[in-house]
Amino acid sequence: MRRIYPMRNLGVLLLCLPYVSVLLEQGTLGRYAWAVVLNVLVWPHVAFWLAMRARDPAAVEHRNLVIDAAMGGFWIAATHFSLVPAAAMLSILAADRLAAGGWRLLGRATLACAVVAALTGWALGWPFHPGASMRTIAWSLPAIFIYMLALSHVGYQLARRIVQQNRQLDRLNLTDPGVDLPNRRFFNARAQELVASARAGHAQAVLLVLDVDGFKSINDRHGHVAGDEVLREIARLLREQAGATGFPARLGGDEFALLLGASLTEGERVAAHLRESVAQLQLPTWPQLHVSISIGVAPLASHHRGMDEWVGAADRAMYVAKASSRARR
Repeated sequence: MRRIYPMRNLGVLLLCLPYVSVLLEQGTLGRYAWAVVLNVLVWPHVAFWLAMRARDPAAVEHRNLVIDAAMGGFWIAATHFSLVPAAAMLSILAADRLAAGGWRLLGRATLACAVVAALTGWALGWPFHPGASMRTIAWSLPAIFIYMLALSHVGYQLARRIVQQNRQLDRLNLTDPGVDLPNRRFFNARAQELVASARAGHAQAVLLVLDVDGFKSINDRHGHVAGDEVLREIARLLREQAGATGFPARLGGDEFALLLGASLTEGERVAAHLRESVAQLQLPTWPQLHVSISIGVAPLASHHRGMDEWVGAADRAMYVAKASSRARR
């Protein structure tokens, strides 16, 4: 609605010029002055008010656009069907209605315009003077060019907004909002790409899978707010370790993953650094809370037939690490 309001004001102001020119030439401006004031100065604001206060603003605005077309039909007939202003009027009406409501709205508006033009022409005795002076032609050109440029700009801005919204939706579909990391769906797609890329280029890749030791007891003893904070901190550390080329993700619950285009040795170094960083976490609200993680590291091997086998290898390595950690306690 807020986009249509300035466009309606612009349209009526631009179209006012050629139609006032024709009325001056016909000597009928005084007869139609009230209609000019109503159409140019009053109607755009009334239409906006009606749409904004309605339960269904879009439906009311579509009705307003049909009324616009009906008014256009009145002016076409009142100016004795002068062709150049009529062409400017009809091109703007058609483009606007098609952009706002498609062919259905354009059809309704065309019918309204034709009916009112016919009734007005009949009431005036069917005057027909299609010619136009150079002044009228010159005043018609801004209505076509400026309005179409403005309409194109509005369409461009709307397209940009749709693209941005689609990107946001894609991000929401592929991101875990709780920790602001890619979710399992995104991880699976990226892991498959990395498997294909690494094998095609004979490059190295390593996968780290980790979870929080005793995460259930953290939630039970300190509450879910503390558990959520632990997950966010681990996600932050994963992003730091991933750098520009790594790919961190939350697989679900307290389980995370980190894909690296690196060797097993480098992956084990990153795992050791992560364990140390998590062990040093200090949560101000829960100073007595100590966090540890278990990490499984698995390089991409030639015998892995796909992503599932690679993830399975990292999972098994993580459970071995978790068992070793329990044994040391």
